[in-house]
Amino acid sequence: MTLLDELKDVLQWHATKKGMPLDEWFTQQLHERVRNCRLGRPITGWAWVRLEDGQVRVLDEQWPLERLQRFQRWHKDEEPERTDPPLAVFRGWGTERLIDGQTRVNLWRKTGNIGPHRVLVVEPLLHIANPFPAC
Repeated sequence: MTLLDELKDVLQWHATKKGMPLDEWFTQQLHERVRNCRLGRPITGWAWVRLEDGQVRVLDEQWPLERLQRFQRWHKDEEPERTDPPLAVFRGWGTERLIDGQTRVNLWRKTGNIGPHRVLVVEPLLHIANPFPAC
């Protein structure tokens, strides 16, 4: 199994729960974090992330809690269904955003679990000069 396949396996239940294709769900999560508000769908005119070979690279990294706490706290839930899946982070186009794993980060903050924690980092292979216009 490739890292991209693993990432898709980890995230697919979110997309299925929302009734969305995975690429659309992932892109919406990224747009919400860039815009700092909940959205019903990705923003028209902003860059989309295609979770496909040749479109993204997925890296397997280990991060301490200190680094994970630097992300904007998206919600305050502290009871994840599981703690073993890797977190998902988008890094590219001038931004780095936690896409999946906020509940685990909240729990680890509460319990003092400093890590390191496994993170699958998604990097786009396409350069887009202005991925989030009028942001």
